[in-house]
Amino acid sequence: MAIRDYIRERFFPHIWCPGCGHGMVLNGLLRAIEKIGLDKNEIVMVSGIGCSARIAGYVDFHTMHTIHGRALAFAAGIKMSRPELKLIVPMGDGDALAIGGNHFCNCHEQPCLWNDRRPVFSFIRLWDDEYNITIFKHRPCF
Repeated sequence: MAIRDYIRERFFPHIWCPGCGHGMVLNGLLRAIEKIGLDKNEIVMVSGIGCSARIAGYVDFHTMHTIHGRALAFAAGIKMSRPELKLIVPMGDGDALAIGGNHFCNCHEQPCLWNDRRPVFSFIRLWDDEYNITIFKHRPCF
């Protein structure tokens, strides 16, 4: 498949700030998926809230936009019910380490997310450094 087959073209151009690296992350992710040769119908992208979570809106996979900080919990539920699907979870600082920190720390306890001590999902943490949507508040220090 071509990269154009993996995106929802009607949502472009993107709405990220000029100079933001999220578009490059999306581009790299799509190129990796194309190189591996995954079918878009076998991929689920689960995201939370924030700039990094907008990645899920641009891809033409099965997507789930969840509440803030709970993307890993929803991803665990999807993997339990449909173990054959490939999971991708893009998260920013808040989803991963602030409000979602507890889920991030405890995801290793979910047997549906591990196979022989190896993760069965892709977790992508985007380093935002500050919360730009909420008027440039600084992220927690981790």
